Amino acid sequence: MNSLPTTILLVEKESLIALDETRQLQEEGYTVIHAHNNAEAIAKVTEASPTIHLILTEIYLGDRPDTVETAQIILHTQDIPIIFLSSYVEKAVIQKVENIPSYGYVLKNTGGAVLAASIQTALKLHAAKTALRESEKRFHSLFDNTTIGMYRTTRDGRILIANSAAVQMLGYPSFEEMAKRDLETDGFEPDYPRSQFQEIMERDGKIIGLESLWTRQDGTTLYVRESAVTVRDENGVPYYYDGTFEDITERKRSENALQEKTEELDRFFSSALDLLCIADTNGYFHRVNREWEKVLGYKMEDLEGMQFLDLVHPDDLPATLEAIRMLEDQKMVLNFTNRYRCQDGSYRWIEWRSTPYQKLIYAAARDITERKRAEAALQQALADKEMLMKELKHRVKNGLNMAVNLIDLEEDNLADQHTRAIFANTRTRLRTTAMLYEQLNQGSRIDRIDLRAYLETLVERLSEAYLDLESMVRIETCCAAVELTTDQAMSLGLIVNELVTNALKYAFPGGRAGVIRVDLQENGGELILCVADNGAGMSATPAGAPGSGLGTDLVKMFVRQLNGRMTIESQDGVKVYVVFRK
Repeated sequence: MNSLPTTILLVEKESLIALDETRQLQEEGYTVIHAHNNAEAIAKVTEASPTIHLILTEIYLGDRPDTVETAQIILHTQDIPIIFLSSYVEKAVIQKVENIPSYGYVLKNTGGAVLAASIQTALKLHAAKTALRESEKRFHSLFDNTTIGMYRTTRDGRILIANSAAVQMLGYPSFEEMAKRDLETDGFEPDYPRSQFQEIMERDGKIIGLESLWTRQDGTTLYVRESAVTVRDENGVPYYYDGTFEDITERKRSENALQEKTEELDRFFSSALDLLCIADTNGYFHRVNREWEKVLGYKMEDLEGMQFLDLVHPDDLPATLEAIRMLEDQKMVLNFTNRYRCQDGSYRWIEWRSTPYQKLIYAAARDITERKRAEAALQQALADKEMLMKELKHRVKNGLNMAVNLIDLEEDNLADQHTRAIFANTRTRLRTTAMLYEQLNQGSRIDRIDLRAYLETLVERLSEAYLDLESMVRIETCCAAVELTTDQAMSLGLIVNELVTNALKYAFPGGRAGVIRVDLQENGGELILCVADNGAGMSATPAGAPGSGLGTDLVKMFVRQLNGRMTIESQDGVKVYVVFRK
């Protein structure tokens, strides 16, 4: 009995025969629909319901269309298995239907068992054919639509089959053009010969993931990753190759570019004169270049994997740990210096520029030990020079004071008042110069001087030299806090000495009262010195005062040394202005 419900269309013009065949089929479990002629059979098949699973039809129905034409019409639109029934077995009958896709030829009156067996065989064959067609359909869909190239070639290099992806990847307009390619002579770059592929295929019978460089039709190249199997005949002789390939050109280009960059980095890493390293924030070297061997004496292989904190000088360890904390926070550390222990136990100064990336540290460093030694030597030399300069200035000051003392001794022996005045002027000038060196010795710098302190001390000494307790003249100072070089301060001090001395001598004749004012201010990068008095004015000033004589010549000379300019005003006394740049 049939295990599944199956509907059969029985085409038979003889009603009695049709009735008997229907009974036999129903006994086997089939549902039977009867058509008396071919036209009716076509109509039954065309109806949507019920679904007909198989057609049993008499070959000779004696109407139009005949059975052959009817079968062709039905099979044009329907996929239904057909079994032909007939009382005849002549060769002509068989030839008449042999071109129709059918599933058998059964003689009438063979019995229900034979008919049922024929139907079961036909249904199984039809199911098998349907499955095969579906399988082929899926295969062709995959073959035609996949982006992976698929092929079949002979051992001697002829292309038998290739899908559209393979044709497109190799740059051909059609498979027919691609099939002209002789794989024995064309399509493989010298470093990837086909013989290498064939050797593996003959030996192993398959190849998986072989990377090759192929040539397109236009001569350009593409990298492919190929897998294939050797198909053999029944005797085990290799027959042809089935394979797939994918275009990996972009990947290979990226890999090659990365390889080039890696090799370039390795060359740079190896040839750099700086100390290069990759470390981590746990304190370990991952990679160092050969320069570390030259500086510290350890083998490069020993340094890699070593904890670099073990090499840091103990005094530098806290600062080094703080630098690592900054790197852990993803902050760059620049111009950091510490000392590293060499293999011989000595220490070298290392200056670092470090960049973090997550837990890694990328650093470039330099051995600055010689620079540190040079800096230390320079600092010592500067300290020695400063000490020498202080000693020299001390000796110059003492020498000037000795000259002042000699003048004091000789002045007592002079009877000529004019000569005594010359000696007195010389004495004050020497004292002014000596005070400069005294001020330098007291200051923290050897090349610059505090002008306010210098001028206030100078004016105070002049007051002590020229004014007594009964004098009605006083000297006032108002000086900005300014530092000048030693040469500038000496020139300015001698100018003040000449102008104040001249005012003390000549501005207040007859013991009259008055004020001498020394004012120094800074304005727009210029220093303005004003020495003024409210005395008798220039009309009462004798020779030797500003405007004539040695005193005036000295003042003008010192103004020129300052690259300055001088103006004199005589109204309600005398005002002398000296303006110069620092």
